[in-house]
Amino acid sequence: MYASEASFLTFGHTTIANNVLGIGSSSGFGVDLRVGARAQFGAISGPNVISGNQLGGVSLQETAEISFWNGGSQTLIQNNGPVGVTAGFGSQVTFFDDVEVSGHSGPALDLYANSQGYIFGANYLHNNGTAGDPRSAAIRVDGNSEAFLRGGLVSQNIGPAILALVNSSVDFTGVSFSSNTGGVIACDSSAYMASDLVTGFNTAPGVSCRMPHSLGNRSINKL
Repeated sequence: MYASEASFLTFGHTTIANNVLGIGSSSGFGVDLRVGARAQFGAISGPNVISGNQLGGVSLQETAEISFWNGGSQTLIQNNGPVGVTAGFGSQVTFFDDVEVSGHSGPALDLYANSQGYIFGANYLHNNGTAGDPRSAAIRVDGNSEAFLRGGLVSQNIGPAILALVNSSVDFTGVSFSSNTGGVIACDSSAYMASDLVTGFNTAPGVSCRMPHSLGNRSINKL
């Protein structure tokens, strides 16, 4: 599914699978959004599945936006080449309850070049990454990007659950982390976190990231 300056909406029972790189708009992603395109995958009438796509599940560029939200069923983003969802150049991704992302050789969610991720509720990111890749992580936040997490489970990924690089930041609370080979979070010297973890630097096993203040997480209301 390719969209440029357009909108797409489904209320469930949508499967996008096994697409490969080809000529024209066949980018090898299951969903390819560009130039301000908008998409919503609501799981009301049944589950949505994005799987087996050669270069990744979902790609967003140039201020595109996508939301996956639970209306009683689940969204599955599984076994899509090197990445589950990637967003760059001012794009934005929302996982709102019961989104499962697994089985990728790279990150479940890759944010770069001034992009944002909002991960709210009982989402499950697991079994992503590749041994020997120094940038392997479940969630990679790079190049002035932001990730905002409230709840969910991030487990059994290769590398840290969250890797923050190059002036990026992460705000998370209520998230469960387990069995990620690189621990909870790793940051370079320019990245920061605000979290419900103990304040300070290297304050808990698997935590290597600075906190810019002791004022806690940003308060939000459930939408």
